[in-house]
Amino acid sequence: TNPIWLIKTRMQLQLKRAQEGQLKQAAQTKSSFSVKPPYTNIFNAAQTIVREEGALALYRGTIPALMLTTNGGIQFVAYEFLKLNFGEYTKAARENNSDKHGVLERLQDSLGYLSMGAVSKILASTTT
Repeated sequence: TNPIWLIKTRMQLQLKRAQEGQLKQAAQTKSSFSVKPPYTNIFNAAQTIVREEGALALYRGTIPALMLTTNGGIQFVAYEFLKLNFGEYTKAARENNSDKHGVLERLQDSLGYLSMGAVSKILASTTT
């Protein structure tokens, strides 16, 4: 999503290809496609990408990465909404039974928060 990550990913992929021997096989078969020489360092990679693909190529993948952040945003808003409403419900229920604040009530609270987290994740996942 940013130039450093793009360069890092490309350098990792070229290393993987080199380890698998694909670059050697392609050079030996003299196929119709050209094999690019591997990047020597991060600066060489950046320079090569800008020269061959343009400066905007360093930012490829930014839009899809930004779209992935909507899942977390929806989950956060849904969880906070549920937490606010659950808190008001438990507060009203506790006022009626103010003498009981034991392990069972804390377990119910924990299960409530767990359920709210699960519901908010399901909502966010189905929305996005």
